[in-house]
Amino acid sequence: MATVSLQQIIDKLNSEFVIGERRLIFWYDAAQDFFDDIEEIASKLENAELLIMPHNQQFKTKTIIERRQPNGSFLIYSPAPKPTDKLNFLMDELEYSQEFTADRIAFISLELGIPSALRSIVESHQTFFGSKERMQKLSRLNLEYRDEHNLILGMIAVLTNQKTADIETITRAILDGSFDEDNKSLAVLSNYNLLEGYWEEVNLHFGYQSETPNLMQFVSALVLNVTFFELSIEIPSSYKIYRVSRQSTVAVFMANYMNNKEYTTRYDTLATAVYDYVLADQLFGKMGIDTIAKSSAFRQFDERVLRWGIERLLVGDVTAKVNDYSIEQLTDERVKMHFGDFYSEDYHVLKHAAALMQNHNVSYGDATSMITAYTETGFNVDRHYRKFYQHLHAARNRDQYDKLRQLIEETYVKYLANTITQWNKELIFTDTNQSKLNLQRDFYQNYIAKQTANTVIIISDAFRYEAALELADLLKFDTKNIVHVESALTGLPSITPFGMAQLLPHNSLSYDGDKKSIIVDNQFDTNNTENRAKVLKTWNEKSVAIQFDVIKKMTQAELRDFRSNKEIIYIYHNQIDAVGDTQKTEDQVFEATRKAIDDIRGLIKRLAGSANIGNFFVTADHGYIYREDKIDVSDKIELKLAKGDKPSQRYLISEHSYDEPGVTATKLGDVLGNSDDRFVNYPKSINVFQGAGGGRNYVHGGSSLQEMMIPVIHVNVKRGKSTNKPAELRVVTPSNRITNLLTNIEFLQDEPISDVVKPIEYKVYFVSENNEIISNEVIIMANLKDNNVNNRRFRSSFTFKEQKYKRTDRFYMLIIDRTTGVEVQRNPYILDIALAGGFGFDI
Repeated sequence: MATVSLQQIIDKLNSEFVIGERRLIFWYDAAQDFFDDIEEIASKLENAELLIMPHNQQFKTKTIIERRQPNGSFLIYSPAPKPTDKLNFLMDELEYSQEFTADRIAFISLELGIPSALRSIVESHQTFFGSKERMQKLSRLNLEYRDEHNLILGMIAVLTNQKTADIETITRAILDGSFDEDNKSLAVLSNYNLLEGYWEEVNLHFGYQSETPNLMQFVSALVLNVTFFELSIEIPSSYKIYRVSRQSTVAVFMANYMNNKEYTTRYDTLATAVYDYVLADQLFGKMGIDTIAKSSAFRQFDERVLRWGIERLLVGDVTAKVNDYSIEQLTDERVKMHFGDFYSEDYHVLKHAAALMQNHNVSYGDATSMITAYTETGFNVDRHYRKFYQHLHAARNRDQYDKLRQLIEETYVKYLANTITQWNKELIFTDTNQSKLNLQRDFYQNYIAKQTANTVIIISDAFRYEAALELADLLKFDTKNIVHVESALTGLPSITPFGMAQLLPHNSLSYDGDKKSIIVDNQFDTNNTENRAKVLKTWNEKSVAIQFDVIKKMTQAELRDFRSNKEIIYIYHNQIDAVGDTQKTEDQVFEATRKAIDDIRGLIKRLAGSANIGNFFVTADHGYIYREDKIDVSDKIELKLAKGDKPSQRYLISEHSYDEPGVTATKLGDVLGNSDDRFVNYPKSINVFQGAGGGRNYVHGGSSLQEMMIPVIHVNVKRGKSTNKPAELRVVTPSNRITNLLTNIEFLQDEPISDVVKPIEYKVYFVSENNEIISNEVIIMANLKDNNVNNRRFRSSFTFKEQKYKRTDRFYMLIIDRTTGVEVQRNPYILDIALAGGFGFDI
């Protein structure tokens, strides 16, 4: 056996004898290898004396160190074997002292603080300890060598480049490699005679046992056990080689592995490999959807859930449920599961398809009641249709939705046909002028003229009512914003020149057919920003008009300079109409609508902060209708046109009123409030005029709620910090004692979502006093608006690692803000779990 140099011995001994502390070090040298050198060694000791103890002088030595020099530090060298315990009269002293041996194994053990009881482990792994760097890494782990497991895990941690000697941390590192014999980490362990030790630690912690363990089988066992744990059924006997004795521990480990951002992509690769390796189609193929939907282990489960949802909708089963979840609720739950991000677009496609199919049958009365019904709930049909296609366009596998898309298209077109026909039976402009309906042409007088604070008016081209409500909901998340939403009705045709003019202050409006423009007060052509600014200044000299694209490029200093001495600022935003009115881009109109929402929200926030403006109105010149499918020839109306008449898709301004099937007309004078005898002709239904230019599927100008209903959003931004708060969770399960490895706990969302309470996503799990995670993580979306407290309850299942828990130890439930990572609550718990080779269910 290799020995060490005298200088190494001297250096080691001097490092042990610390100034100010009494130390006794016993050195039994039975072979008397260092008898001739002991005096030289003693001469170089810095803080201790040498005391030579022959085999028959134990009492003399005891007298010296206990009676004569009770405070002295000694190196007690005995050129004899260590006596047995019965014959060793210095056993008491040995209890609080240290033993030193100068062979290399003992020297290593002494240096690392490894007790002599583990000498055989060190001796059998001399290759590992042959590197100073590896020894230093092992030392930095700061391990307490209570038994051989600590030492073995420490060596494995060093070889796998881990900073903690924890079997779960080590296993995660090993899973980063290949799943076969080429795994580099396992190869290294094998080279250092630690592979068997790793599998023994795996058996002890995870309960995986095999006479010939291999990584692919182990990985499959991990994935299958968390899968069947989620399914609440036992792994079939035909797959018993994958069963583990500590399924609860595996379930917690894998649940946290799946949901950890650092490992989530790796898990996806791992799950795909396991699915093929175990022939999972045979294993799970015959299981019902109620069973499969409980687990998030394989992406194939998500695909089955999606296929099931599509099939249910295609046969009209819109009320179908899985485990008491409706299709909409099921998609919300699946999005929160492991593959939820990957299939997010797909689940939103299914969600909005289900919502549209379930809510498209709307009954309407007269024009006033139709407007009321649309502002309250009817707008949702258009929103679900928009969201359906917005997410479908982003979905990875659009082909699987071909039949569903066709069904949604047919359903929506039928809905439009019915509602537009009913609307045009009820809408009579001569009556509208006498009614209490809020008209677009009265916008300035009703809203802007009465403002006393500096006011910004954002007019977004084609920003229809349903999209504006989405913006309003987002604005309400900041409690600095007081948001009020109303609606107004455009005139006809519902197009930009008419809408933009009617939103300006005016005494009179007239139509110039040659310029295709509205003239304000017989003086101003309003087809451009410059002239609109002139109109505004005639009513308030401190007014200005500007394009969104100009103002968004301004610096903070330029913004403040621009708004200086301004009372009325009209900002024109054109995102939706610019995209929709071009045939090459009209199929992107729903994405443009989403961007318009983001643009306007961002503009309000910037102007409120950088320009110190607190009063905003958001409105539009008109709305729009968009149909994904190309308009059929049968949906086009062919007019017998008078000379000089040229129709647009949804209107025709003419000297003539066309008395043809499917066409109606109103006098232009009734729309503009003057005596103009020309007519606005328009389809009574969803149809368009044949021969008109423009886009194929994006249309406006006609008479429908979608085209004529515009938003009027008033936003008042209060000064100071936002006073909103996230929705809070409260544990309502009365006991804080956990008695089973599988436990259900009930939570309550304290308040409904409102202007001052915003939705939030929480992550909840349990930890030990040392912050070791001991349970799975549960995601809770606190986003419920229901005022009924019983409908704001969440019941979540927690699985605990299968290990010994002391009743006297402290454990905590942590509630974490998932966005910020901030710990919101730390609730104390007692774990009183009796382990007997399995676990019960605390329900």
